[in-house]
This record gives sequence, structure tokens and C-alpha cells, in this order.
Amino acid sequence: MSITQTNISISGGVVFWSLSGGTDWQKLFDGCTAAGFQKECADRISFSEAAKAALVDLYQNKRVLVRPLPNSTGYAVVDETSSTLKTLEYNARIVCRWPISGKPGQTTMTVTGLAVDAQEDAIIRQAIDNQMDVAPHSKVASTLVEIIKTLGGVPLKPNGGVYWIPERAMVRWADAVAAIEKAGPGNQVFTARTAMDDDAIRAVVSAIRADIGTEVQALAEQAQNGGDNKRSLASRQSKAEALLARVTDYEALLGVTLQELKDGIEAATSFVVSAAAVQMAADMAEAFSGFPSME
Repeated sequence: MSITQTNISISGGVVFWSLSGGTDWQKLFDGCTAAGFQKECADRISFSEAAKAALVDLYQNKRVLVRPLPNSTGYAVVDETSSTLKTLEYNARIVCRWPISGKPGQTTMTVTGLAVDAQEDAIIRQAIDNQMDVAPHSKVASTLVEIIKTLGGVPLKPNGGVYWIPERAMVRWADAVAAIEKAGPGNQVFTARTAMDDDAIRAVVSAIRADIGTEVQALAEQAQNGGDNKRSLASRQSKAEALLARVTDYEALLGVTLQELKDGIEAATSFVVSAAAVQMAADMAEAFSGFPSME
């Protein structure tokens, strides 16, 4: 890394969050849409996910477990007991199942078990319906991460959790934060605004190099593996161009030179172009295969 500008003033925000488990998905979606982040909002959870979450909330404890059925056909609530000092036994208390070929849903699911009556069945189904309206912690977090990516932010830790967002994105970030916090009363998103010294810039640049470097490596590996169709080749070419634009943008924003990333993108692009040439040659050979030989 080398500094190319020494008279710029760089600022932004370090962001992190604490999320509750009661986020209303519809409020999350509506809020993100109003803030311009509809495509970044995570999808509503599936019926299968909702069924597992409902059973866990209703029954799971230290000796009662929720386990998936074979072939992803449902879940069983099982009692764990110890028959000897070294042996554990598991007995199904409740089984929620749907056909292998059928789409999971209230109409395809059956609820069975020795202790299951009409009332217990209704409780389980209502609990699943309630879960369908909830965005779990993981989906709220993924929504935040996607929004940060869109705003040009980067993770400051390899496993995420703490991110940096440039100053120019702060207004839109505030709109996103308002949507997240409104959708879940327990959601808290924190933004520490700060002017950046050399050490802070190095931390952000290191994060950028790691984040974009991983994408560049994946792009190159995919291109080298071959077997690409025209659509995927075009998509990877577009991806390479987008990565180069991001790097150039970060250089201007932070006043640094990220030549190693540009070199990596150039190398990855050459793999993509080579794959495209091979594909073009194959297409031409196929197109002319029906013509008589000129020999």
C-alpha cells in the first residue's frame, strides 16, 4: 500500500449491532424497500425453517430435542433418556412430516404422536404460522451485511461483526438502521463516526484487500475450472469489471494505491477471456460441423 494523497480528509463510520429474535419480517421488508434496499432484504423464512423454529420454541429443552427426518421430510420431537451409564435412547414424541415429493406447507404436513390430539395439532400449526412472520437473527444480520456491501462498506474482522462504511453512505445507512430497529424492538445498530488517521486507513485497506482479494481468487478459480456457458462467462466478465470499479473507487476515496488488487483482477479477467475464447471456438466448430469439407 502506498499513499497517493496526503491532504485529504477521510471519515466514515465503524458499525456493529445487537439483534433480537422478534423481528417482524414484513416490517423489515417494507422498511428496507422504502429506504431503497428491497433487493438486500433477506427472504421470508421457508415453511420448513418455520416448522423447526416452532417446535424448538414449544418443546426443546435439555432432554427434549428437535431432529430432522430423513430426506428433509419434516422434524421429530424426541425424548432423550439414559438406559445405562453409557447408552442413550431416543423416542419420538411428535412427528411433523410432509411427503418427499410434496412442497412443505400446512396442507401437506401431518402431525402424529401418542400425545397429539386436535388441540396439540392446532397449537403446533399456529406456532408455525407465527414463525412465518418472524425474521430470525441470521436473516436480519444477512440483510445488514448486504446493505453494507451495497454502500461500499467492508468487514473489519475476517468473520464479520464489525464493519466500516464510508462517510458518503451515512445518510442512506441511517435510513437502513431506522428500518432494522423499527422492525424489531430489540434490534440495536451502532455507528461510531470518526475521522481516520493513518492506522485507521491501514485497517480499512487491509479489510478491502482481504474482502476483494477473496472475490478475485474465486473468480479466477471459477474461470480456470472451465465448463462455462455463455451466460456465466458474461456474468464473470461483468463481475471483474465491477471489482475493478470498486478498487478504483476505494483508491480515490482513501488516497491509496491498490495495484496488487488491480493485478489480480487483470489476471482473473485473462482467465475469463481465455475461457470465452475456448467457448467461442467450440461454438464455431459446432456451427460449421454440418457443412461439407473443403478438402
